[in-house]
Amino acid sequence: MRKLLSVIFLSTIFTSGCGGGGGGEDAAKSAVPIANKTSKSISATWFYEYPNKCLETFQFNTDGSFEINSNQSNVTGSYSFDASVDSGERHSLTLSFEQQNQGYDCESSFDYIVGANFELFASFPNEQQMQWYESGTGGSAIFTLDRAITLSLSSVPTEAKAGEEVTFNVNKDTESDTPVELLYGPTGMTVSSKGEVKWTPLLPMITQQNTVKFAFTSDRTLEPLVSEINVTIPNFKAPTMRKDIELTDTSNGMQIGNFIGDENNEMLVLDKLGGLSVISQKSDGFESIYSYPYSFGGNHNEMRLSVFKEDNGANNIFVKTNNNIYQVSDFTQPPQSVFSTSKTIHNFMVKNIDSDSGPELIVIFGESYSAKEAIVYDNNFQTELFSFSLEGNSPIEIAVENIDSDTSLELILSNGEIFDIQSASSQWFNADGFGPIMAIGDVNSDGINEIISTGGWNSITVWNANDRSQILTIDNQDNCSVATANIDNDPADEIIIGDCQWGQVHAYDITDDTYTELWTLPLIDHGSAAMVVGDINNDGKEEIVWGTGLSSSGKDILVVAGITPNPEILWHNANRESPSQYDSYIAAGWANISPEKEAAVYIIPSTNSGYIRPRYLTMNEDGKVTPNYNSSSNILEAALAAIGDIDSDNYDELFIFGTRNYSPSLNVIELESDISKWQVTTEDDSSNYNGLEVTDINNDGYDDALIATYDTLTVHDISNNNVLATWTAGSAITSMTATTSTLGEKLVILSTRDSLTTLTFENNKLSMRSSSVNSEECKSLYAQPQTDRVLCFSPEYSYQGNLVTFSLDLELLLKARINGEITSLVQLPDSDNVLITTNSSDNNYYSQSSLISEVSTKTGDIVWQGYPLAGEVMGNSIKFGNIGKGTVPLVFGTNVGMFLTH
Repeated sequence: MRKLLSVIFLSTIFTSGCGGGGGGEDAAKSAVPIANKTSKSISATWFYEYPNKCLETFQFNTDGSFEINSNQSNVTGSYSFDASVDSGERHSLTLSFEQQNQGYDCESSFDYIVGANFELFASFPNEQQMQWYESGTGGSAIFTLDRAITLSLSSVPTEAKAGEEVTFNVNKDTESDTPVELLYGPTGMTVSSKGEVKWTPLLPMITQQNTVKFAFTSDRTLEPLVSEINVTIPNFKAPTMRKDIELTDTSNGMQIGNFIGDENNEMLVLDKLGGLSVISQKSDGFESIYSYPYSFGGNHNEMRLSVFKEDNGANNIFVKTNNNIYQVSDFTQPPQSVFSTSKTIHNFMVKNIDSDSGPELIVIFGESYSAKEAIVYDNNFQTELFSFSLEGNSPIEIAVENIDSDTSLELILSNGEIFDIQSASSQWFNADGFGPIMAIGDVNSDGINEIISTGGWNSITVWNANDRSQILTIDNQDNCSVATANIDNDPADEIIIGDCQWGQVHAYDITDDTYTELWTLPLIDHGSAAMVVGDINNDGKEEIVWGTGLSSSGKDILVVAGITPNPEILWHNANRESPSQYDSYIAAGWANISPEKEAAVYIIPSTNSGYIRPRYLTMNEDGKVTPNYNSSSNILEAALAAIGDIDSDNYDELFIFGTRNYSPSLNVIELESDISKWQVTTEDDSSNYNGLEVTDINNDGYDDALIATYDTLTVHDISNNNVLATWTAGSAITSMTATTSTLGEKLVILSTRDSLTTLTFENNKLSMRSSSVNSEECKSLYAQPQTDRVLCFSPEYSYQGNLVTFSLDLELLLKARINGEITSLVQLPDSDNVLITTNSSDNNYYSQSSLISEVSTKTGDIVWQGYPLAGEVMGNSIKFGNIGKGTVPLVFGTNVGMFLTH
């Protein structure tokens, strides 16, 4: 602002009292223009750009007020303007300075000018510029202001459907030859120089609706025009997620019922990783047939499950996190929050406690080892019915049953408190507590339910709450789970107890004040958890299901046992050919396997908590999973894999690291036969593989392999069993990528902790094209096809990072902060945009969720972001599926499952 202020302070042409509410050009001189008059308006935003690129803006409003912004400086006041003057004369402009802050301006200076009144003279060399002078005639212009262009939208819809073209216009508030440009926006959006916008929405099916953002700009536009459209996907199909069987160690974490509407029972599991899965009988065993793809957020160690069964048999699923309770009413839609609080939710239950039309919500608030309170909510969980302050600070389990002779239900808490639901009064407090292993059932056939409970490492006690007495004690000192069910022909329930450690499952029958052990079954592995009884195999008989192995460091096992006519183990998933769980999932890509088969390929770096060697799986578009059990290669845990065509037969092979005679090698496996067709050994005898890229680098029609082992890059012509070239970096290679430039050059870009290097491959030789200091510490590199740009993930701190763009000559083009730990990206077809995956901590170290976002590589802006998905995406694990007309399916893996969008 010094250009203007220096004139104010040096000039003797101060006027007194000529400012202060001049009313703008309409209030200044209202002469009607005639033929020899010139009329101008300054009601607009004008700007001056200093050599240091700092913009100083002048906003003149129609009400006679003005505002000047220069760096941190803000000045406001009023003005009067002589709108009509004789042709060739200058327009008088009087400024009255009324308010200002104490910020420094574009030239890092500050001068106090409140109270000053100053007359300037303006001329207009063209419609887009205004020059200010000290006098009405002669002299040189103080400086020239450019008129800013303001953009606006017309006919832009707020809603759109995927696959249907959207058209609207971007308008300028003044005539200008400069074209409107799309600053950033979704793939496929175009804008003509005149501002005509066309876009046919095309989004991966992550959620049925998503908000898409875009921005337009033009020369002399000070602020981009930002807008958004909410896009709905017709015929939406939720992402397919599959995983092997995962177990839970919380009470009520496994429930048997009809959850997918097929008239058969399945088992719903809220597992120890926070995932929701459906397990069903398949042939002679059980499989995880469906996994809920969306994340609940929060600490997965604190999640709980409650199922409310309506009178029509429908099961309503509720899941609690630290501060929210969600309902899963449709497995194809994200969870709906039905209760939210700033308090910590310790435990909960959804149950109809008053026989009205809807269930009530019972919530225990408080940290695990702190004071707690219980609150009961009605009216869609919004109205508080009553509350109780609870004794003690231990973890609390919940049951709601009728355990006395009245008709009202009771709220039974494992800390020893019992409340009457109907009267909202305390009915009994057992200061010693009942214990966290607790079940309710009528075990003596007296028509009143009893409490069966234990602290775990003491006896099982059967309580009569009606007269507050102990019916009997079962002398079993090692208890991890308990359930009640009528498993024989008498009218009373029996007690089923699962031991801890290497024990058994016991069934007890109660007669008066004595008990009889009916039978025992082996636990199969270490401990028992989340025991549940129900008809899981739809044979008309109830089975007992429990989890075991969770209390050890090895595999976790699901056990299904029959009760009648004889108790026996029907099935468990413990053998080497059917591991109990896969430890993580990494997408290798989409493969054309045979004339009849295409599928996504996933690598499992380890199984059964690392106790069984890695393997790979395939999953087709229908979600059918085919495990590989007998690979001829011993897969390493390097978790690097790719899809390519080694023999140019139009069918893909899997490139994956394994061993050959106990030495590491790259295996090329024919997916249809599971035969290792080629094996490539390296000079490095360790398993220190840092990178794998599959591409036809020598243009012979067959894919080649680029392998990084520690500090060495080797280019292999696998089909001819030939090493084409090698390159030794100065330190360990952290990532690499290969590309073809727009001029047809074959290039390889390497990253180490210290440097970035672009190599040219020509005549079977690698030579350095450019090199620079790796100031961004690139964790991963990705070359954008046909753009001559390279993208880099640069971590900054926990769950933050940067998306960095370089030229092929390693010139820094863009550095954009991304909220979340970037793990992988894929270039969208015919677009500068990329899809990135980020892992989010959700302000909680234990949260496991991931986001997929479309990001502009020109500005770093997020165009749209999907709903959080279950699990954290593993590194470099997002690929395209079977791309067709109007579809952009994605294949990716997380630490809890494998995904395929549609």
